Parts: sequence; C-alpha cells; structure tokens
Amino acid sequence: MKNDENSVNLSRRDFFKELGMIGGGGVLLSAFPWLQSCSADDKVQIAKEKVRIGFIGTGSRGQYHLNNLKTIPYADVVALCDNYPPHLKEASALYPKAKTYDDYRKLLDDRDIQAVMIATPLYEHAHITIDALHAGKHVFCEKSMAMTCAQRAKYVFYFIGDGMGVNQVNGTEMYLAEQEGRIGVKPLLFTTFPAGTVATTFSATNSVTDSSAAGTALATGAKTYNGAIGMDDDKNALQTVAEKAKKAGRKVGVTTSVSVDHATPAAFYAHQPNRSMYYEIALDLPKAGFDFYAGGGFLKPATTADKKDAPSIFPIIEEAGYTIARGLDEYKTKAADAGKMVLIQKEGAVPSCLPYAIDRKEGDLTLPEITESAISFLTKGNNKGFFLMVEGGKIDWACHGNDPATVFEEVIDLDNAVKVAYEFYKKHPKETLIVVTADHETGGMSLGTGRYELRLKALTNQEQSQDLLSKAITDLRKDSDKASWEEVKALLADKMGFWEELPLTWEQEKMLRDEYETSFVKNKVVFEESLYAKTEPLAAAARKVMSQIAMVGWTGSGHTAGYVPVFAIGAGSDLFVGKMDNTEIPKRIAKAAGYK
Repeated sequence: MKNDENSVNLSRRDFFKELGMIGGGGVLLSAFPWLQSCSADDKVQIAKEKVRIGFIGTGSRGQYHLNNLKTIPYADVVALCDNYPPHLKEASALYPKAKTYDDYRKLLDDRDIQAVMIATPLYEHAHITIDALHAGKHVFCEKSMAMTCAQRAKYVFYFIGDGMGVNQVNGTEMYLAEQEGRIGVKPLLFTTFPAGTVATTFSATNSVTDSSAAGTALATGAKTYNGAIGMDDDKNALQTVAEKAKKAGRKVGVTTSVSVDHATPAAFYAHQPNRSMYYEIALDLPKAGFDFYAGGGFLKPATTADKKDAPSIFPIIEEAGYTIARGLDEYKTKAADAGKMVLIQKEGAVPSCLPYAIDRKEGDLTLPEITESAISFLTKGNNKGFFLMVEGGKIDWACHGNDPATVFEEVIDLDNAVKVAYEFYKKHPKETLIVVTADHETGGMSLGTGRYELRLKALTNQEQSQDLLSKAITDLRKDSDKASWEEVKALLADKMGFWEELPLTWEQEKMLRDEYETSFVKNKVVFEESLYAKTEPLAAAARKVMSQIAMVGWTGSGHTAGYVPVFAIGAGSDLFVGKMDNTEIPKRIAKAAGYK
C-alpha cells in the first residue's frame, strides 16, 4: 500500500468525512497509526480488510449510528455493548452476528476489535474513551467528551449505612418534620446532594444478601456468596477499592460504629472465607497496611475461629507499626507521633460497638468524632489525598430489633458524620467526593400500617433503646422478687412515655399486662432473640406497642432485598446517576479518583 504523505492525508480526510456524515459530529482519537494505511486508491483493498468495530451504547443515538454504519463498506460491527437489555436486543437485530456485552470493559478486552464507537450517556464519554485508548483501540466518541472539566477526586469519603433502606432515610426525615409540628420531610444533609439514585443488593448466591457479601460488593465491585469477606465464589482474594487507593499513593482509613472486625469494615481490608473468623480478620488488618482504623474494638482478640487460644492481636498490631488509642482523649495525645493508628473505645467499654446515639452518655466515643479524627490523621504530613470509609453499623442492629426510634436516631447520627465530611468538602470542593449508600435494607420497615397517617413524633417519648429498656426490666425483677404492675407501669411511663404522654388502647395495655403476668408473676421469662440482642419479653412487647402508636410496620427482623439509596456530591459525582447495582459503586468511585 502507498504510504506517502499525500495518500495519508487523503485517507484521513475521507475517513473523517464519512464519519462526519454518519455521526453528525464527534471526536476521533487514535491510539496507533491505523489510518495511515488507508488511501483513496486502496479502498478496494480496505473493503476486503474491513475495520472491526465494537459499538458501546445502543440507545436511540447509537442505533442511528449503527444504521448509518451499514452504508460504509469497510466498517464491520463485530461487537455491541449496552447495560440495558432492550436496547442491546434491538441492536442485535441489526447486527445478528455481532458479539454482545453488558460491560464495556469486556468488549475492550476483545483483541479482535480494532476500533470502538461510543454513544453512551454524556457522563460516561470521558472515562470509556480513556479506557478504550489504554486498551489500544481507535475511538470515535459522540460529542461532548465530558459534562465538566472537573478534577479527579483527591479526597474520597465513602459512607455506608448498614441496614439503611429507602424507608429508613425517608422515615427519619418525616420523623424530624413531625418534631417541628408539620407533615412532610426535614431533609438530612446527604439527601440534598445533587446526585441521587438507588441500587440493588442481591449476592451471588442469595436474593437477600448478608452484610459480608454486600460489604464485599461495595468494597470490590464483585458479587460473592453470603458470608464471604473480600473473596469471590472460589475463595480467591478480591482487590478492594481501599487497596486500590493505597496502591495509588493515598492514605486510607476504615472506620465504623461497630467492631473493627465486623463484616462491612472487614470487607475493605481482609480476605477470609467466613465473616465469623474474627481473629483471622483482625490479623489481616496490619497486612493491609492502611493508615487509620477505628471502631468499638475487636470481638475475638485472642481466640481463633476454631475456638483455640491465640496470641492477642493487640501486640501483633503494635509490632506492625500501629499506635493503639483507647478513647478520644488518648487519641489526641498519641496522634501527632503516630505513623499509623487504631482508635477504639476506652478500656472496659463493650468492644462490639459504640453505644446507640439514643443511649449516649458524655464521654462516649461517637461516629462524628471518629470521622473528624480520621480526617485529621489522614491529612497530616505529606498530603497526597485519602480514601475514608465510614460505616453507620448500628442502624442495622436497631432494625433487627424493630426499634424505630433508635433506627431514626442512628440515621441522624450517620448524617452528623456526613456533616463533618461536608465541612471538609466545602474547603476542597473541586477535589472531594462524598458518596453515601447502604449495604442492604433490614426489617422490611414500612411507613404506615393501614391508616392514612403516621405518628412519628410519638417516638420522641422513647428515652432509650430497646436494649437498655430490657436491662432496666431485668434489673427491676432482680431488685424486687414481686415487682407490682404499678411499678412496671411507672418504669414504662418513664422510659417510653406510655399512659402519661401516649394513651394506650385496651388491646395495647392488655399486651403489656399479659407479658407482666407471665414473666413477673409466673416467672416464665422467654427472651426474644434477634441477631444482635436478647430482649426481655416485656421490653419486646413495649417496642411493638410503640411501633403501633407511631404506625411503623415491620415484615420481620432480618434483611430484605429492597433498594438502597445512593447519594453523591463533589468531584466525580456525575457518575452516580441511573439505577445501578451495588457492585457499580466502588467501580465508579475508583473511576472518579483515578485508582487502577
């Protein structure tokens, strides 16, 4: 073939001309000198050696291009890609021999494809084009290349409300509005973010996921079996978005309101076949080499999964270069000199979790304080950016217990942690991405129980969680062998507002009285068990009565397959649009931040 300057220029003009005719404008980018072999005199030869094209985005605009490509003799569409099956089916009717893909990355892996054409939604143009060029393809992209010229996210906040479905968020906003004496919503900060959508949550093995499979999906972008931590179905380790961030030179923090070795935080740094392997998960913590960890504590610091005694994980973590701070005061004295940090509760506190927000006492470690401490630690010294995961883990626990007042207060607490991140965002708006989502919904919460009303303000009369009410009832039984019904009524009036602030129906009072007769008079105490609590039967009855008064319903005490919310603001937030699967969230975070 001819390869002189004139033939090269002519072929380029012809090619651009034809693409311009079919595309109505666009951008052609070349990864290597493909066009140099295409002169006007060689069109017969070109027709014999057709250019193999992969087409990404087969909606209305894409099908316009696909129809016009049929008029170009040397264009051969060999692959089609779209994540919306109806569009892909229509395109396949035009090119029945073409391979089909639902993920453009798989199409780019096909070495037989020489060039790609991109007709996806605008917000996807830039990153697909960049990936295609890296894959060595020639690229024709519809205008424009990007919605904005925004920078990559240098600072990433990834908030996960465990068990926080759509109704947990909406219910909290309605609960806040009712406290102001009105019907409607009082928006949480994160629901005001400009990007908002929903995500599906099923695991690889179950329509209803557990926290470990969901956490792994949110951390790695891959589905796995219920129970797995950072592993695929074949028990191979999966790279997490946090590990990608560390590889990219960012500082990394993993924090939670439950134990550091619990399913969701563990999914970001550990790789174990079972979520109950708490000791083994803790041993993975220093191996990950992240900069900051925080939470309630560790569940099994000296006992293996097979219940054998083992060396305490605390010296092991310290020998790996970590400073362990017990409580916020100790953190403040140690942080300046620490290279890497693990922040947990004060000595003697329950290691499984922070106290519920509704039960909090002065001096208790809080999720907003953990978030603030993490930011401070991750930004000290050489600041190349950071990735910080923050889990509101006890939303899930309260939902397992069907305790609506405690649920809403936990969602508010997560929002308060988001507010800390938002203050940082306001100082670095072009470099910061905040994403808020959930791993799954818990409890099947419904807002309304048949009547066209809610009474969520009634929940403000509840002074403590179901857990503490249960303890108070147990203590009353221990202190008095024959506590009277009047004593029990006084306790419930004080802690729940029954009778005095919240009148009860005859049926509701009978439910409470019957449980009193059974557990106090007959001394037949059968505790109600949920995933994270054993509850006095009378406390369980009181919780049911409160849900009835507030008109909040529950389908059960376990997880459901309901949608979870996704909200985002900042650099790369335009990627978080359209209904998605939970596996897409870490992929889009990595894309926004430039992690490989």
